Parts: sequence; structure tokens; C-alpha cells
Amino acid sequence: MWNFKRLCSRNCIKFINNKRILKFGFRIRFNFFHNNKDLFIVLEKSNLSSIIQNKLNEYMTAFYPNNKNDITQKYRLYILSGAIYNASKMWILNGAKESPETLATIFYERLFPENNK
Repeated sequence: MWNFKRLCSRNCIKFINNKRILKFGFRIRFNFFHNNKDLFIVLEKSNLSSIIQNKLNEYMTAFYPNNKNDITQKYRLYILSGAIYNASKMWILNGAKESPETLATIFYERLFPENNK
């Protein structure tokens, strides 16, 4: 498994070390997907769900700007964005049985297993 911590800048590391802040951020994103699951399903059935992925990418880069000269920072937000998008997609398409809070916890624990010891 790759080490997500290495993909983050020093500022990102400060937030990673605060489990509560990160889990809250993940929960906000999963709440968004949950609250808009009907729209997401329609877009997915129409092969247009990439619109959501593109907007999520825009959101991530707008709120978490990075140094484009640093190869690690260049891709880190797209890796995280893709992970959030794909986890949300599978969650919704499988009936969104878990709460956004549960999914945020699972997501955090899989990305940062070293913080769960």
C-alpha cells in the first residue's frame, strides 16, 4: 500500500495529524454525495458522472492550491479527489447503506492506517 503522507505538503501533514479535522472534511464531502445521490445516479446512468469528478477536481485545487513545480504536489490532490469520487460512487451505487460518518471513518482509516494504532 502506498504511503499517502508522502504525497502531502508540510501544510497538509498538519491536517493529517489532526484526525478530527480530516474526518470532518471527508464527512462533508460524503454528505454532499449522499444529499445529491439521486442526481449522481441519473448522471451515472447517462454516462455523465465525469462532470462530478471534474467539479471535485476543481474544488480540491481551488481550496488546496499547490506548487505546480513539485511533482508530488502536482498529483496529490487528484489522487485524493479520485479516491473520494470512486468511494462515493461505489457507496451510492450500492445503496448508500452506511452513514456519511461511517464512510468518512472507513475512508480515513484506509488512507492513514498509521494514525489508527
